[in-house]
Amino acid sequence: MSLLPSSILAAVLLGGVSSGAPGDDHVERKRAEILSTVAELRSRSTDGLSAERAAERAKTLDRLEEYARRGVFPRNEAFPTRRMPSFFDTAGTRCAIANLMDETGADELVLRLAALDNHAFLSELTEEPILDDVEEWLVAHGLTLEEACYIQGPGFNDDDPPAPPETPTGQPRPGPSTGGPATPQGGPLTTTGGARRGPSTGGGRKRRASGPTTTWESWWNLNRDAFADVRARFHDGRAVTGPQASEHARARRPSDALIRDVVLPALDRLSSADDAIATTALMARARVAHEADVAGIRLAIEEYLRDPHAQYREFAVLALGVSGAPGAEGTLVDVVTDRSSGRRFLRERNRIPEKIRALAAIGLALCGGPDAADALLEVARDEKASRVDLRSASVVALGLLGRDPEIRARVLPELHRLLTREDGPTQVLAHVPLALGRMADPASVPSLLGRVARFQGRVEIRRSAALALGRFVDAVDADLIEGLIASARRDPDPLVRRFAVVSLGQLAGGEVPQELVARLSQFHVDGVTGFYKQQDDRPWHALAAGLFARSRPGARGDVIDALRAEVRRGGSSDLRAASVLALGIGDDRMAAVLIRQRLNDSGNPKVTGYAAEALGLLGDAAAEPRLLELVRDGGDPFVRHRAATALGQLASVESVSELVRLLRDTGNDGIRGALTRAVGEIGDVTAVEGLLAIAEDERQVDMTRARAVAALGLTAQESDASWIRLVKQGYNDSIATDSLRDLLGVF
Repeated sequence: MSLLPSSILAAVLLGGVSSGAPGDDHVERKRAEILSTVAELRSRSTDGLSAERAAERAKTLDRLEEYARRGVFPRNEAFPTRRMPSFFDTAGTRCAIANLMDETGADELVLRLAALDNHAFLSELTEEPILDDVEEWLVAHGLTLEEACYIQGPGFNDDDPPAPPETPTGQPRPGPSTGGPATPQGGPLTTTGGARRGPSTGGGRKRRASGPTTTWESWWNLNRDAFADVRARFHDGRAVTGPQASEHARARRPSDALIRDVVLPALDRLSSADDAIATTALMARARVAHEADVAGIRLAIEEYLRDPHAQYREFAVLALGVSGAPGAEGTLVDVVTDRSSGRRFLRERNRIPEKIRALAAIGLALCGGPDAADALLEVARDEKASRVDLRSASVVALGLLGRDPEIRARVLPELHRLLTREDGPTQVLAHVPLALGRMADPASVPSLLGRVARFQGRVEIRRSAALALGRFVDAVDADLIEGLIASARRDPDPLVRRFAVVSLGQLAGGEVPQELVARLSQFHVDGVTGFYKQQDDRPWHALAAGLFARSRPGARGDVIDALRAEVRRGGSSDLRAASVLALGIGDDRMAAVLIRQRLNDSGNPKVTGYAAEALGLLGDAAAEPRLLELVRDGGDPFVRHRAATALGQLASVESVSELVRLLRDTGNDGIRGALTRAVGEIGDVTAVEGLLAIAEDERQVDMTRARAVAALGLTAQESDASWIRLVKQGYNDSIATDSLRDLLGVF
C-alpha cells in the first residue's frame, strides 16, 4: 500500500541528518519527501484565501521547495533512536517550519518555540500567546495549522546517525549550545517523569481543547461488549481465576419450553402496559422469538406500527428488524423509502416521520439482503428529500449490510464516491469511513489513510477515518502503522489523535511483521509513560496499550510493566483508572492482586470502579464477595455501577438472586441499568422467576419494571451477543444524529 511516491505518507519531514551531499541517501529521501509535500500543498484549493494570502502561500511553498533542494536538514541529536523533531540542532540548522519562519522575518518566534520546547510538534502547543502568534504567522502566509503540522514531521530513526555538518555559510545560526539539547539562552531542557518540558515563555495560559466531549470512557462503553463477551467466555470454557475458581458454577439458559410457556406469554401481557414497559416488552419479544414464534411477533409489532404514538412506532420498526419475521424486509424497505405502501401500512397520510425512517434503516440492516441494500443506497444518494438524520442512519446500515461479501461489492463503490466528495453534509460524510471500517475491505485503506495522514479535509471525517482504520487488522503494513502514529502524535485535533491511538492498539491483532510489533510496543510504552507531550492523551494511550497487550501476549512485557507502574503511581486519577482497566483488557492475570488493592481505594471512585471492571474482565472469582459489597453498600454510584458490571462479566451464577433483588430495590436508574445488563449477560435460568415478579408487580415504579423486562429479554435471547453491539462497536459518538444517539442508549 502506498499513498505518496517515495515516502511513508510524507510523514518524515524533518530531523535526521544535516548533509547536503547529493549522494547521501538520507538527504535524498528527505528532499523527495518535502518536494512531494510541496506538490500536494500546491494542488490544494485556495478558494477561501484572498488574492494577497494566496500569493503569500505560493511564495511560502517556493521557499519550502528551495529549502528541500538545498538539502541541509537538522540532525536528531537529543533523541538519536527516536523519531523526534527539532526546531534547530546544535549547529543552528533549522527544520522546515523554522526555516520558513526565519526567511519571513519571524526568527524571534523560532527562538521562543525552541525555548518552550525545542523538540515539540506544533500540535503539542497549548500555551497562549505563543500559539496565537504561530496561528497569526500561518494565516499571514496562507497556511493552516493542519498544513503546518503536515509539513513538520518526526526525525529519522537512524541506527548510526552521521555527524552534523556546518550550515551553508560555515557558521551556525543562533541555536542550542553544543553541550547538549538546550534552549537558545543556554538553560537545559529538563525531563520529568518521562515527559520533556522546556521553560515557560511566561504569562501564558493554557488553551483549552475545543471540540466534542468524547472520552476514553465513552469509547469503552460503546466497545466493551466485544471484549467482555460474557456468554462466549463461559461457553467456550475460558477459565475463571482465583482461589474460588473451582466452585464457580456455569450459567444455564432458560429452556425452549420455559420461554414458550412462561416468558413469551408474560411479555405478551406486558405489551399492553404503558410507554416504557410496553416498548421494552415489544423489543424483548423480538429478541426472544424463535422460528415458531416469529409469525406471532410480527402481528404484535404491526399493532405498534399503526399506533398514533411515535415512540411506539420507532421501537416497532427496530423490533421488526431484530425479529427477522417473514416479510420484514419488504415492509421496512417501504418505510425507509417513504413509499405509498409504507405510508398506508403506517396509516400515514403524509410523509413518514424522518426518525421512524432512520430507525427503520437500522432495522433493515439487521434483517435485510440485496433489496435492503438497494433501498438504503437510494436514500443515501437522495440529497433533496432525505435529511441528515436519515442519510446518516442509511450509511450506518450500509456498513452493517456490507459484511455480506455479495452485498459489499454493490455498496463499496457508492461509499468510496461519498468519501471523495468535497461537498455535502459533514455529518453524513463522516459516517462513511465508519461504514467502510465495518466491512474492513483492504482496498479502502489508502483513501482512509490519506484523509488521516495528510491532515486534510473536514475534521469530523478525519476523526471517523482514524477510528475506522483500527478495524483493518488484515491490512496492516508499515504505511498504515506509520501513518496512524504520525496522526496520533501530530494531528492538531485532539480527537483525531486519540482515535488514531486507540486504532493502533487494535491493529496488533492481525498478521503483523515482528518489526512492526516492536514498533507498536515502543509506541504504547512511550504513550503510557508520558514520553509524548500531550498529557491529556495518556489515558487513551493506556487503553490502547491494554488492547495491544490483549492481542500480543508474547510481546506485551514492557507494555504491561508500564501499565502496572501507572496503577501504583499516585498520579492523575484518569490515567490510573484507564491503566487499571487496561490491565483487565490486556488479560494480565498476574496483576489481579494489585488490582484488588484498588477496590479499597475509597478516595478515588473512578480508580475503584474501573478496578472492579478489570477484575470482571479477568474472571477473578476471588473478587466476587467484595464486588457484591460494593454494589450493596449504597456508596458512590459510579463504583456501584462498575461493580455490578463486573459481576456480570464474571458470569457469577451465585450472585444472580442478589442482583435481581438489588434491581428491585435500588432507586438509582443508572445502577438499575448496570444490574439489568449484569443479569441479562449472565443469562441464567434462575433469574427468570424473580424478573417476572418485578415486571408484573404494579407497585413498582415503571422504570424498575421496564428494566426487569429488558433483563428478561436478554436472559432468554438465543444469541450470545445483543444485536445493538453490531451498531455500537467502532462507532464515533461525536457525530451521532438524534436517532443514532437514542439508539446508542439501547442494550
